[in-house]
Amino acid sequence: MTMTKTFRGKKLNITVKNESGAEGGFKEFYLNGVKLDKPYVAAADMKDENKVIIVITEAAAPSERSYSFFNSMYFC
Repeated sequence: MTMTKTFRGKKLNITVKNESGAEGGFKEFYLNGVKLDKPYVAAADMKDENKVIIVITEAAAPSERSYSFFNSMYFC
């Protein structure tokens, strides 16, 4: 799934890779080819146009699922 969003005047081209069909939780998060430890992007780290890749965790039992990646992804 891909989407484009403008945030604080910066263009974000977001790709979500979810091969396992999981309902939430991120496994990997990249900004402009750089893997980040957390799904947090400061405005100062963004270029005028950015490529964001989010890899979702493998499917888990409902009790083991982490929170939704949309709730855990921050652009500040």
